[in-house]
Amino acid sequence: MTTVIQKKENLFFFNRLDKKSWRLGAGSFLEMVIYFENAPEAQELQIDLVGRAARLQIIGLIKTSGQTKTKLKIRVLHQAPQTQSQILIKAVAEGSSEAVIEVLAHLQRGAKGAITNEMINALLLSPTARAKPLPTLEIEENAVIAKHAATVGQLGAAQLFYLMSRGLSEEQAKKLLVDGFIQDIFEKIESPDLKKRLCLSLRKN
Repeated sequence: MTTVIQKKENLFFFNRLDKKSWRLGAGSFLEMVIYFENAPEAQELQIDLVGRAARLQIIGLIKTSGQTKTKLKIRVLHQAPQTQSQILIKAVAEGSSEAVIEVLAHLQRGAKGAITNEMINALLLSPTARAKPLPTLEIEENAVIAKHAATVGQLGAAQLFYLMSRGLSEEQAKKLLVDGFIQDIFEKIESPDLKKRLCLSLRKN
């Protein structure tokens, strides 16, 4: 079932997307925060920006450990002029786990002035952890701004050693580095309520 949004709405999801499909009307704004921690099932969502100047922001944090494989697939369709989508996903994988993040932004012909930006960053905390960030663009309109990027990095041994030399345990040093890695998530979230809900979820888990 598709949910239609005609104004501003904030949504928070933990480990499961209760709804899979949204349509954003003219001038609407949907801000969505997704937090997955060892979510065992593949999750997909579809968002169609059908009204002029509709705006979407998705902020995601995926944490995996053990043998867990978590997959998130996001598809955004720009159908109308001056639509905007901003997607930032951070993944932290440890153990022998895997995080797979697929993001597709499709800018259809007629979506003049549309702007989309996809960014996926993954941090691996062990040699056997894996991450597959897959940002993709499909562009049918010339008058648009479309950007995408992805990074996968290991926990810095030199940084870890430095922090441990200052008296931190290995676990404390790792936590400090991971907190630094995900900090810009909170800087990007516009809704104070969504920031609070993500903070509380991180503390509980």
